[in-house]
Amino acid sequence: MEDNLKLVDLYSWIGPIDSVNFDCGVSKINNEVERLFNREYDDRRVLGLVNSLGDLFGVIAFSLGTTSLIQKEHPLERYPVLSLDLLAIQKDYQNNKYGSRLLASVLRIALTMNCLVPIRGIYLEALTEASEFYEHRGFDELHPFAPGMEFQKLFMNIASIEQLDLYPYSNIFNLE
Repeated sequence: MEDNLKLVDLYSWIGPIDSVNFDCGVSKINNEVERLFNREYDDRRVLGLVNSLGDLFGVIAFSLGTTSLIQKEHPLERYPVLSLDLLAIQKDYQNNKYGSRLLASVLRIALTMNCLVPIRGIYLEALTEASEFYEHRGFDELHPFAPGMEFQKLFMNIASIEQLDLYPYSNIFNLE
């Protein structure tokens, strides 16, 4: 596991980044990473875990959103959330806690945002094969899983995030 990694905003990063060869092992996610690097979305923040050579270990993308949290609270009401749009780790670097590190960063960003504008928590739609990763870290499923579902809708409320041993970022321009 490499320790000299930095979490950087990929849209403002000036150093080298090797995004062309990014492969997390899931073509759907690789295509989404390519769209992010081509700046096809203007409503998402994209962060990367990179080393000093510009090797890209992982990517997260998130945005502000709303969700109805059906089956968890009041049906049909919409709540502000941080939407985790993508978390991907380069295939060669998987199972080295880089995904946990990126997720912890997003949790800290949620805490930081909640200090400025109240949010209910973090919402995401995970590939079914990745849902265990999130559930193991405290996310709850919003809808019962049904065979054939491609995505699992998951949520962690802000109160649960506040119970973790994490703190809001004190400087949003330096995410270390």
